[in-house]
Amino acid sequence: MLSFRNSACSELASWLVRTGTALAVCFTLSAIGCGKSSGPKAAQVEEPAARPDRVAAADHAEKTPAKSNKKDGIPYDAFFENPLEVAANADKVVGGPPASVPGDVPEKMTEKPAAAAGALAWGDYLPAENLQSEIKKIMNRLKASMQNPGTYNGNYKEIEADGAVIAALAAIAIDHSGEISWKANAPLIREFGLGLSKAAVGLGKENYENTKVAYENLDSVFGGTIPADAPKVAPKQPFSEVADRGGLMKRIEKARNHLRDNINTDAKLKSESDSVQHEAMMISTLGKVVSFEDYTSADEEEYKGFVEALISGAKEANAAAKDQSFQKFTDSMNKVNKSCDQCHAQYGNG
Repeated sequence: MLSFRNSACSELASWLVRTGTALAVCFTLSAIGCGKSSGPKAAQVEEPAARPDRVAAADHAEKTPAKSNKKDGIPYDAFFENPLEVAANADKVVGGPPASVPGDVPEKMTEKPAAAAGALAWGDYLPAENLQSEIKKIMNRLKASMQNPGTYNGNYKEIEADGAVIAALAAIAIDHSGEISWKANAPLIREFGLGLSKAAVGLGKENYENTKVAYENLDSVFGGTIPADAPKVAPKQPFSEVADRGGLMKRIEKARNHLRDNINTDAKLKSESDSVQHEAMMISTLGKVVSFEDYTSADEEEYKGFVEALISGAKEANAAAKDQSFQKFTDSMNKVNKSCDQCHAQYGNG
């Protein structure tokens, strides 16, 4: 009779456990005296102590009943998508910094892409070191030109063009994949470059004073100090709104005239190879800027043809300078000169 009773208790307990009524098991077994068997006791399984981090997570979770999702006795819905794989991972985890919140990934733990998806790869036109060296040349020139009203009056047209180039290069720096020391302040530099080109519009003390303010703002930001009255600026703006095409064309013209008039022998090309490459890259880079359709007439097929010829010719000149091939350099510069002359005849100089 005792054996039958214990057997019945065992079956009842098994059924109750399967149906999830653990509390009922305890009450029922106690009521019918199943716990007084003289047979061996079943091993008791202790519930593992709750981990502090999971307790904290539970405190913030919604108090809603969780549906069981077990397979072969393993709770697949408990914290990990694949607990077997997690348990089998025997790799050591070296102590490191605390986990970051989503979107706050430590810089050293992420790889920087060569260029943002869909963004123009500006490094293929002008490497970061050349971009920064061009800015440095402009700022050194401005320092000399802004000494007083007299030096300003003698150079204001060049200052106006320099402002446009600064604005364009700052706009490029925003999307450039290379390391540029002042990239974080590029939108503000773009704004002050625009201010410089708008201020240097003529002779006289008033124009000098206005231009001086823009120059000093630029000098301050490049030095790492943001002026107290610096305006709030948009992260990005169309090139046509910040970089006057006339000023950019003056810089392109300056580069092509230098290459055409001074690099006229094989020896010159070899001795000035780095300078030649830089000037050729400035032509192709600014040529790319003025190709954007937000500039007037830039959507016209004839205009596009001229600009494409300018860019490809400048890139070929850059490659020829690297290879130190004077014949290829001459051929590529003929292409650049032809596109410039035809474009100016059709569209003028701005």
